[in-house]
This record gives sequence, C-alpha cells and structure tokens, in this order.
Amino acid sequence: MSIYFVHFLISVLPLSILIAFITPDKKYIFKSFLVVFLGFLFGYFAFFIAAQFLKTENLIFNFDFVFIGLLLVSFIFYFWKKIEILNFILLGILSFCTALHYYFLSQDFPIFTSSLIDSEGISSLGFIALALLVCILIFFFLKWQKNFNQKTSFMLFLLLILIESDKALANILLTLMRNSIIETHAFLVSFVGKSNYFGVFGIYVYLIFITFLAFLSLKIRKKNISKKQILDINYRKNEAKTSLINRYFSSVFISCVISFCIVLYFFMVSSKPLTIDEPKEILPNKNGKFIFDIALLRDNKLHRFAYISAEGKVIRFFLINKR
Repeated sequence: MSIYFVHFLISVLPLSILIAFITPDKKYIFKSFLVVFLGFLFGYFAFFIAAQFLKTENLIFNFDFVFIGLLLVSFIFYFWKKIEILNFILLGILSFCTALHYYFLSQDFPIFTSSLIDSEGISSLGFIALALLVCILIFFFLKWQKNFNQKTSFMLFLLLILIESDKALANILLTLMRNSIIETHAFLVSFVGKSNYFGVFGIYVYLIFITFLAFLSLKIRKKNISKKQILDINYRKNEAKTSLINRYFSSVFISCVISFCIVLYFFMVSSKPLTIDEPKEILPNKNGKFIFDIALLRDNKLHRFAYISAEGKVIRFFLINKR
C-alpha cells in the first residue's frame, strides 16, 4: 500500500514546491488551490478519454514538451508575480501536466479492485491522504520561509527545475527512440537510462533539502527573550514568532522523516522482486510413489519439490496447507 503514497508524493511534491515559490500573496492561496484542483480534474478527464483510445503515452509525450516549457517560464514568475491571471494560468497548466503524470504512473494500481469497499482500499486512500497532507504542509512552510532563506530557497527551486526537466526530456527521447523517429545513438540511450535511474532519487533530494530548510528556520528565533513590562507587546510578538517557528520545524521535520521512511521502505522492501527458493530434490520409493510427512505442512508455508523423470525432464511441484 506504500506504493500509493510514493506515487502521489513523487508526482505532487514537486508541484507543491513550485507553487510555493511562484504563487502570489497569501490572499490568493485559496484561488491557487482552486486552480490546482481544476487542473487535476481536467487532467483526469483528459487521461480517461485518452485511455479509451489507448493514447495515454501520446498524451504524456505531447505535454512533456509543454511541461518543460512551463518549468522554464516559472523562472520569470519566481521574481515577478504582478499579473495574477497569468500566474493562475501557469498553475493550472502545471497541475494539468502533473495530473497526467500521476494518473499514468498509477494507472495499473487501482485503489478499489471491485465494487465493494474493502479495508485495503480504505488504507490506500489513507496513504494518499497522508501524502496530500505532507504536500500541503510543505507548501505552507516553503512559502513562509522563503523570505528568510532566500538563497537556499532559490537553490531548491533551481534544483527542482533541473531534475524535473531532465526526467521529462528523458521521457521524450525514450518515446522518440521507441517509435524510430530518432536513431538510438549510444549517448542518447545512456542519457535516458541514467536520467530514469537517478531521477528516482529526486524525491530523496527534495525531502533532505526541505529538512535542511527547516533547520535553517530555527536560526531566526530570538534567544533570551525577556519580558520588560506587564503588557509587553514586543515580547508577545517574539513569543508568537518563536512558537510558530517551532511548530513549523517539528511538523515539517516529522513529515519529512515519515515520508523518507515510507519511500525508502517502498524502494528497498516493498518493490523488490519476489524470490523463490530452490526446490528440494526428491526421489520416489520403490513403488514409484512420493511419501511426505504431514507435519511438514504445519508451518503453512509453501514447500517446493522437484524430481527428474525417466525421460530426463525436471518435474516441479509444491505442497501447501490451505487451512
């Protein structure tokens, strides 16, 4: 079930970081969220229609060009946010492209496999909700702290542009080579392979960088705050600011650690291929029958056996206790 968390976080966390740096003032946050939601909604309809005609790869391929172009345009909106309508258009198309990538990534892993609501489906929804909560929390934290850690925040923004552009470009080149539109040169194959391999580590880079920003935010706390009078307004402001910093730090740190552990568990344990033990070679008795001790099956595990027939063929079978 960790796969639902990982798919959502890998797709949406970069978008959360982007919109935290390019959205207008706080009074436009609700409108920004509404635009992102509409982008995801239209992305779902577009992907659903493309899936009916088996054209999802073509849809992703075409919008990868748009996605790279929008990432480059976002440089302008990092510093210039005066025209809100252009900003909202950028957010809407970015969220549309992100939705397409998310639906393409998770299309083979439906949450509910039947018409009945089961506990596994509810748990999967819980993991998606947890990933959404982490993305929203990181959005508010990055938007709040970018005025204090401007250089480090800009480094994170540049790093995200490079990683996401590299992944999209690798997908474009891979599609072009698969369809024999361009020749499969060795350096292109090497670039695509390395980009897809190292692109997986992008989520780790984001989480570590955000955790580093959380630690940097602790430096702006004022130390040794003393109350000079009974109704000291400055003292209360400093106390409120310190409390806000502590809450942001603790929540972001815990969220990043939990996310890091879930992602690490998915790639190291959950997504590992199944390993099958070598079968135990046995021989039939003098009557040509195989005799087994029934106590062998009390552990409810799968027991694999093999023997070589008179024709020289390897016959494999297994025994398991179904009760």
